[in-house]
Amino acid sequence: METKTQLKELDDWVSKLGDRDTEKQAFVALAGAITQLPANLVQPLFLRMERPLDPNMMSTRENIVLLIEILCKAQPVGCAALKRRITKYLMHRLRDKRAKVTEACVGASSALALHVLPLLPALDVDKMLDLFWKEANVHNDGAARCVGALLHPVTTDTDALAAHAERVRPYLITFLPLVVTRFHSKVYASYSSTFHVLHRIALLVKEVPGTMDVAAALAEHMPTIVSAVQDVLVAGTRDDWLNRKRGLDLLHGLLVAFPHHRATTDLKDQIMRIADRGRSDYASPVRESAVALVAHLGPLPRTSGLGAAATDATYAALHPPRASSPEPRGSQWRTQSPTQRSPVTSPRATRVGTPYVQQLAPVGSSNQTSQEFADNVRLAMEEGDIELALRIALVSEDSGLLGKVLAFAQPSVQFFKSTTLNALCAAFLDFRFVPEKAPMTFPWISCLLMHDGLVQSVDPRILKELEAMLYELTVLTGKDGLNAARLHDTLASRPTV
Repeated sequence: METKTQLKELDDWVSKLGDRDTEKQAFVALAGAITQLPANLVQPLFLRMERPLDPNMMSTRENIVLLIEILCKAQPVGCAALKRRITKYLMHRLRDKRAKVTEACVGASSALALHVLPLLPALDVDKMLDLFWKEANVHNDGAARCVGALLHPVTTDTDALAAHAERVRPYLITFLPLVVTRFHSKVYASYSSTFHVLHRIALLVKEVPGTMDVAAALAEHMPTIVSAVQDVLVAGTRDDWLNRKRGLDLLHGLLVAFPHHRATTDLKDQIMRIADRGRSDYASPVRESAVALVAHLGPLPRTSGLGAAATDATYAALHPPRASSPEPRGSQWRTQSPTQRSPVTSPRATRVGTPYVQQLAPVGSSNQTSQEFADNVRLAMEEGDIELALRIALVSEDSGLLGKVLAFAQPSVQFFKSTTLNALCAAFLDFRFVPEKAPMTFPWISCLLMHDGLVQSVDPRILKELEAMLYELTVLTGKDGLNAARLHDTLASRPTV
């Protein structure tokens, strides 16, 4: 009778998980009840949680996966009997492709590896890993992250991690050659999940020194891995920055795991060239990974017979300063002189945005001529660094130069620094007095409004003036007026903090 009462109470709490008003209380109650749950109620509770299969709210799906993680930690014996259903449910949740749900699935996979896999025979462990890897092969990045968590779970218990490494060691010996064969394909988008899994294996090798055979198998494939990372940086899709970041992180992990291995020494020059290329990437996460890799590599040894000072002196002597050659007439980057700048400026922009523009200006930038600013902008755009080009144009205080950058560059502000965003939005206010040129700012404002976090980082005073400017521009004829009205409504309806 007591069991039925307890089961009914659990069923009530599970049903309340799908209600927005009671989901928090239900989650806390179930999380506390799981730790004291009788063994005979583990299966009924799980069967109740997985129905319905697709709850309406994503928060409900996340909470159910988090409860499964708690269940694996508190009731490993009962979960071992439900291994197939748990695996199937996690893979189904991964197909939601929602960040929080995927994070919860990764945590549940880590709990499975540490608490449930020790109770399973080796064959079942291999089957579970194979199921997740097959799901990863259909371009499910979340499944690849779960494979990484199953191979290298997050824990501070070194003994448990060592026991887990010994448990998955036979699987890794046969798994590594299979994974590396994916680099034979030229579909570079498929490399990202492979990089992540190999990185987790490298971390496992580093943290568990006893896995010598796994370390030898991984080090054997280092030339192939380095070539794959280089291919991604050279020929991969530009927008797939996560792929490049994971490749650089993998190289860093391999260098940390094998600091004195022969393969590391032989490939150091090639890895340094890869890191140098990553340092000029447009995405800041890639640049950060490349900088960390360069810092770990250290300076390359000089191959010249000259000493360091003599080499530097000879290099400087062979590169004398030269007067810059004049640009050909009619160049699209030639700008008007400072005395010919438009006298019309926005008093609001000057008052609100000037501090941000001053923060952008490097020491000595005030001594540069208008043409030097234009040359630097052109070089920055040729390198693909749009943020740097905009910063130079903003510091130059040349509205014509800024307009050319806005017109030629593709709007992309998600990786801009807060100071750049504030100065750029303040510069947009100048276009209030030249409405015929104002539409060139609309794509940039639209790109900004797509990211709530970026909007919150802009000075509220600038946003207020920008909203007023867009309202005034709604009188423009044609689609420009409609675009201004749409942006004004989006900006006006944003949630305020």
